[in-house]
Amino acid sequence: MANQVEFKQLGYLKGHGDWVTTIITNQDPTLPDIVISGSRDKSILVWKLFKQPDGDLAGQPRKQLKGHSHFVSDLVLSNDNKYLLSASWDKELRFWDLVNGTCTNRFVGNKKEIFTCAMSPDNRQILCGGAERRFKLYNVKAEEKLTQQTHLHSDWISSVRYSPIIKNIQPYFVTVGWDGWLKVWNQNFTIRFQFKAHDSQINSVAINPSGEYIATGGKDKKLYIWNITDLKKPAFEYDAGGIINQLAFHPQQNWIVAATENGIKVWQISQEEKAETKTPIVTLDHHTETLVAGGVKKIQKHGAVSVALDANGAKLYGGFTDGSILVWEVSTKN
Repeated sequence: MANQVEFKQLGYLKGHGDWVTTIITNQDPTLPDIVISGSRDKSILVWKLFKQPDGDLAGQPRKQLKGHSHFVSDLVLSNDNKYLLSASWDKELRFWDLVNGTCTNRFVGNKKEIFTCAMSPDNRQILCGGAERRFKLYNVKAEEKLTQQTHLHSDWISSVRYSPIIKNIQPYFVTVGWDGWLKVWNQNFTIRFQFKAHDSQINSVAINPSGEYIATGGKDKKLYIWNITDLKKPAFEYDAGGIINQLAFHPQQNWIVAATENGIKVWQISQEEKAETKTPIVTLDHHTETLVAGGVKKIQKHGAVSVALDANGAKLYGGFTDGSILVWEVSTKN
């Protein structure tokens, strides 16, 4: 008998004044929970979560990291929860000390907007990409080590991600772009695979915890999951019904989560080719009500821009276009 899945909304985190473009959480369950978000309001918020008297979850910014002069586009947390890497449309990366909330290094070698950044699993290498259409490699001291010269994307790089360190799979990293291409790179920066994965721009790429699957999604509203050992065609394909802005794999369940213009959608990844396996197990939307002239309620629906899960997959965080972060509790029952 299939497990029953429940998504219970726990509360809101309110502090941003514009789109919540990125959310990250601690991925080591042995360390204290941490939630950090970035926004088009140019700020980064480190959240303190607490329960209200009615049992709902609430949060307030414990630290506000200021310094970027344009949209914050991506965030990466170090393995020990002590440092944060941020990317921005202001053409800079910044490295933050989370203990005291200060910026320790600025990466200023980029000539155009940066849309994405990633840290290697050992936290020694930093990659970024964006409007320059090529990735750059830095060390944590903000020293530029390499600029991509071959196999360039023909349009903006929207996302770059490292694979986890797993036995039996050679480590790699991936880049995707507005040109619709997915490129898989070896650790020595030689190309392993490259192909046109989507007919239009790809907005997001995610790698599952085993490193076996790569998920891509974007403007064409299609969610593809690729097997790293056979990239000739998607291993799984889903119709999101709306533009996909960001993707995340569940850390324990065989699920893929998408932040779309129509809300957050969750699919159970299944080998069965049945119609019900193509349907999301849940769609989580966010709308607000306001009173207009005559006391009439106006309902406004807000698109999901970012998504993240905590280390155990027990909490799901969604960032929306109105600046809100919604939090759901995820539970399964036999």
